[in-house]
Amino acid sequence: MFGEAWTGSRIQEQVRMLCDTIGPRWSGTDAEWQTIEHIEKTLQGYGLDRVDVEEFEFTSWTWSKAEARCSVEGREGGFSLDILPFIRCPSFHMEAPVVDVGFGSQREIDAAGSLNGVVALVALAHEPFTTPVPPAYRLRQIAAAGAAAAIVVDPKSGGRREYHSAQDARDPNFTEPPLPCVAATREDAARIRRSPSCRVHLDVRTEAPVVKSANVHAVLEGDRWPAEDLVLGGHHDTVFGTPGGNDNSSGTIAVLETARVLSQLRASCGQRPGRSIHFVTYAAEEQGFHGARQFVDRHYAGDHRPRLAFNLDELSAGAMKGIVLGFPHLRSLVQEQL
Repeated sequence: MFGEAWTGSRIQEQVRMLCDTIGPRWSGTDAEWQTIEHIEKTLQGYGLDRVDVEEFEFTSWTWSKAEARCSVEGREGGFSLDILPFIRCPSFHMEAPVVDVGFGSQREIDAAGSLNGVVALVALAHEPFTTPVPPAYRLRQIAAAGAAAAIVVDPKSGGRREYHSAQDARDPNFTEPPLPCVAATREDAARIRRSPSCRVHLDVRTEAPVVKSANVHAVLEGDRWPAEDLVLGGHHDTVFGTPGGNDNSSGTIAVLETARVLSQLRASCGQRPGRSIHFVTYAAEEQGFHGARQFVDRHYAGDHRPRLAFNLDELSAGAMKGIVLGFPHLRSLVQEQL
């Protein structure tokens, strides 16, 4: 089995298809549907017991305009900021003073004074030597203090800013952003901090269309406990403008390669898994885990639950020893369920 994983590897072929040929695949777009069709065809070619494309509709999000310009009292001109709206940011147009709230801790918010109607400048990174608080929850604190919007400083250098979320889709009570947010570069943020009495003009235009997407779901049935499920999944969508080599072509390809090797083991040796294995690539993870939620609602809404579910995401971020070796505290859980 391990020999086939190495000698018969189709990883580079899949990387070329997903990253080079298809490229960015925001859920609900033509590129994502091209991805869905490719994954379906690939899994069908492995001779699995069942391959289904499970369609659903959801409210997506897109943007068409994101402009920001700063002005400083007593200085002519001003300077523009290179910004990206946060995912699910609403349309907004405003001009307001900028107040630096550091990392957005409650202590720093209180020290900043009144934030009513201002644009808060806040670092995405965690405050050193403190208990980490996820950015979305710090942004919620800033909104509760009265800020009208936030400019969030990306921690990467070199003029980089990326898409982020101001909500926590894992929390059913926190599915919408608490205030409009845009991401800015570290370099632009440093310029704002060097400019006392800075005001910013922000103009962001977004839309929230209802679109169709789909998970791809394949099954390799077990021969001893076929009614007991193991789920191996990873999302196939990306954020805007990136081919998603790491996030998450790596996870998608791992699902496909595992399905390939295990199906060939059955074909060549007649060896089936004891329990049924469900291979899934999820849609719309970047927009709030819609695909994963749809999969659970469709297959596990009642009393039936999988024995174990693995979610594969960003597997090429660095050296990994595997779940059991890399995370020894999970060893007993994995062994008990398998």
